Amino acid sequence: MISINEIKQYYSKINLEYILYGLREFRKDFLPFQVSATVTLAMMYSPTGSFAGEPRSPIKPILSKLVELATSLVLDDGYESRVHKSDKNDIYHYLVKNMTNQLMTDVDIYGSFARALLLYKKIPEDLIARGENIMNLPKFYSQYNKYTIEDFVSVCFVVYAATARSGIFTDEYFKVAKDDFTLPSQKVINNILNNISATPNIFNHLSEELISMENVPCSVLPLIQYPILRPWISQKKKGFQKRYIAPLPHLIANMAHSSIYYTFLTKYKKKFTDDFGKVFEYYVGEIIKNSKINEKIYDGITIQKWFSRRQGIKMPDWIVEDKKRVIIFECKAARIPRPAQARGSNEDFKTTFKKINIAVTQIQEFVEVCQREGQIKFDEYKGVIVTYDNLMMDFFSEFIASDYLDKEEKEKFVKGMENIIILSAQQLEALQPHFSEDICLWDVISNLFSESYNDVLKKLVNKTGKTYVDCFLYKYDEQIFKNIDPKGLLRVNKDVSI
Repeated sequence: MISINEIKQYYSKINLEYILYGLREFRKDFLPFQVSATVTLAMMYSPTGSFAGEPRSPIKPILSKLVELATSLVLDDGYESRVHKSDKNDIYHYLVKNMTNQLMTDVDIYGSFARALLLYKKIPEDLIARGENIMNLPKFYSQYNKYTIEDFVSVCFVVYAATARSGIFTDEYFKVAKDDFTLPSQKVINNILNNISATPNIFNHLSEELISMENVPCSVLPLIQYPILRPWISQKKKGFQKRYIAPLPHLIANMAHSSIYYTFLTKYKKKFTDDFGKVFEYYVGEIIKNSKINEKIYDGITIQKWFSRRQGIKMPDWIVEDKKRVIIFECKAARIPRPAQARGSNEDFKTTFKKINIAVTQIQEFVEVCQREGQIKFDEYKGVIVTYDNLMMDFFSEFIASDYLDKEEKEKFVKGMENIIILSAQQLEALQPHFSEDICLWDVISNLFSESYNDVLKKLVNKTGKTYVDCFLYKYDEQIFKNIDPKGLLRVNKDVSI
């Protein structure tokens, strides 16, 4: 295998801006995680230049070689055999780490902006108006950052639209854009850009921390945190201010909601996660209620009334009833923690797995109570655990259960999972527009027990012809876009909004 010193020599021969622009230009020829890994190495080892016009991209074969080297470091078989050898299940944590890193860089942009405002502004405000004692997330966010959630989302939207077309923009872009778009002050715009962009020094500081944590020579995570780069050490003064480049523009759209989550998590920790659980439960309910289904839908308050005398049993968050069949929804705002994404170790997965195990137990206990006491009668049931992130539990749940559970607990968990699937909120969002009188929720959920999620979704798309414009999130995106861009100047195309 090629050494780090040899890789440094390859990268040191090409200016940083050329590599970044080349990755932007040829990004469709590489997987997103490959682009992200190449950015990490280029920021660390390639010389920064002085901006003097449109940067040139390197010759394609040279760029491909750089990407190949970065990919080999991320998927280092030597690391796998060297580190993951003490426990028979460690290999699954390692593979999940690599799969997670790839999924995190290959995200779907649709719904990102709407999801941000629903989860962190509209729903918290609705819950507070209803009398729920939770954090006022919009208020706390603006106090901490000195700008609002709407400001952040609007700047991310405009930056994404700008970089999706050319990959490069300047501060001057926003000064001109303010004539056509509804945007915050230039000071706020600059503050937001500083928070989501990085110079080589800032980027490399994060890279070094993550590389040390992962014990590997290359990480794909820095570009997720800083999807906009400022690689030039100097530039022409006349006509230019700060210049920015985004090798993977879709990561900016993803940041519109993921960055807000980590801002709250870093600042408020358990207080936030406790309150966000209520917000997430409400959000999942919005997905279900906006599905065009004939089945009866019951929320947690209604379900609780059926069992008013019952103590010690956690009621489901939502139930969908179809004749003598019920789908029991448990909402867990679970994510794969960043240390788990970086290291892939058993301990880092522990908190996430614990949430899933609790949800499995809660569904099992509820079913047992119903079968024994008959408050709601059903012949069949399916359980759905809805999570914030795609946890890939179909891949690793049974294999690593023994890392956290004793033999009896594992058997109970595995037995419970026979009737339970795990979906992320985004997966449920993608399924939502396809439900109808002819395509009932029960049938789709049942199919997910025997087919992969991607295969089920593909068949639904082919059958219904529905796209993102039919998703309930689209109407919220439309309103956001109209508020920011009333003239429609930033639309990628007329059929699907950014």
